[in-house]
Amino acid sequence: MERRIDVSKLREESPEMIEYLQRYIEEKIGVSAKEENDELIIRFEEGEEELSKRKFIKHHLKKALHKADMKADYRIVSDSTGTFLIVKTEKRREQ
Repeated sequence: MERRIDVSKLREESPEMIEYLQRYIEEKIGVSAKEENDELIIRFEEGEEELSKRKFIKHHLKKALHKADMKADYRIVSDSTGTFLIVKTEKRREQ
């Protein structure tokens, strides 16, 4: 089983953050993460079903953004195919 994370928006502004996310996933979740094109692919072995839950992955992605002090700039959403997207948040304008 695998989960995909679209990091194309993150690459535009912070390419080093992709390496940080990859290391964070490997260290904290304990599974392999590989970068292919504009995606991080997390592969799970048999018996790691608990680690592959979407809620668990999203929690750790949010935590990684927070630790890198980027939580205010980016957020984690998922599309209909189950891929996580890291998108830039829009700043609110004061009137």
